[in-house]
Amino acid sequence: FFHHHKTTMIMKASSLLASIVCSALVATSEGTLTTEYLAANGLNFTCTVLKHDAKDAGAPVKKVMLLHGFPMFRVWWQPLLEHWDKLFVSLNQPDDSAVIKNLIKLIDSEDDSTIFTTGLHAVACDLRGYSPGASPDDMVQYDYSIFAQDTFALAQAAGFDEGFHLLGHDHGAALAWYIAANDPDSMVQSLTTLSVPHIGLMSDALCGDNADQEQVIASNYFNQFSLPSSATRNNASLTQVFQNFGFDIGPAQFQKMLWWYHGSLAKYFSMPRVVSDAEVDAFEAENGPEAAFFVKAARSAIPMEERPCTPIDDQDKVLAIEIPTLFICGVNDVALLCNKPYVSNFSPDLLPNYEHANFECGHDFFLQGNCDGMDTSRAVMEKITAFVFSDNDQGETTSARGSSGTTTSNTLKLTKGLPLALILGGAMMAYYSVLM
Repeated sequence: FFHHHKTTMIMKASSLLASIVCSALVATSEGTLTTEYLAANGLNFTCTVLKHDAKDAGAPVKKVMLLHGFPMFRVWWQPLLEHWDKLFVSLNQPDDSAVIKNLIKLIDSEDDSTIFTTGLHAVACDLRGYSPGASPDDMVQYDYSIFAQDTFALAQAAGFDEGFHLLGHDHGAALAWYIAANDPDSMVQSLTTLSVPHIGLMSDALCGDNADQEQVIASNYFNQFSLPSSATRNNASLTQVFQNFGFDIGPAQFQKMLWWYHGSLAKYFSMPRVVSDAEVDAFEAENGPEAAFFVKAARSAIPMEERPCTPIDDQDKVLAIEIPTLFICGVNDVALLCNKPYVSNFSPDLLPNYEHANFECGHDFFLQGNCDGMDTSRAVMEKITAFVFSDNDQGETTSARGSSGTTTSNTLKLTKGLPLALILGGAMMAYYSVLM
């Protein structure tokens, strides 16, 4: 499945990955972004924290928790945090600044003065299995219910006693859906997810009478990733796949990251069936080699016999979420086909305060080369900013159901959506040059 010319290009690019990721994880940015260590749920988490005081005494402070996905660490959120940092610095400039004028256009509110007085406290942590002080050795400690406890405990440690806005990407988005649906104290004030749609809808797309067969195939690597010993099987072949793209982490640590899959699939959303080689080949012929690349890589590392899908019990399915919710889809994502009909065909009662925004991006939005231009990546950031800084913490609806964004498309494009290992090799290397 390796195409020589593509592999050569990616390997050259990925040679910088390890040093970039490592330096990004330990360095603190100049200004108001800092690295802090938060004790929560009996563990110690490494976090990036952004703080800006409210401009006016007594004005509210927006409190935001950001959950990263697999296998990107908290550094994935750095471009957005830097965007917010520069925004708040601009708010201290004269009122005719270009940033402020643009923001007025973005925020749909009768009172555009809100953002000019509010403060910001945002926290993005390396989550369980990623933080050195929060990586237990027992697989049973990697369950979504425990991740949810971590999130609420981190919010408490950060001082978010009255609630917070929740953002999640990739596995962090799936977890965010779960948290928002299992929030007995109503701590989550708004929900923003990127790449992963409502996991109840995705469960139905992966298994059952309404399964979307393209999504089933695109997600087939879930079967390999969720195995208890996925990082060490077959002489650590799956770990080696990632190491070949510059992901310099050994099997023991990588296994803890992969246990996220074991702790969620067939528990909180469905496990797809293991498909046949012929189905994967047909999918590749229809959609191109990039679409099938990672599915084939996982199957080569850990071959599996065909088997049926595993649905979840109705009692465990994530159901209605009433808080204001924004879902952002990259229409060129080849792993999570978030612009397929299954994402939008649902009863309004499931998500009554919901907006679906499509962008011409792949899976990673903020990373250079992942969208059709840097302006689109900025537009994603501005969309999130406008949503989070609206009056969501007052319980107001931000949008009816629908689709918006810079562009929308029903066509699966494959040039900017390479998932996981390819993202690591091809996009992360340009991290510090993106957008700013």
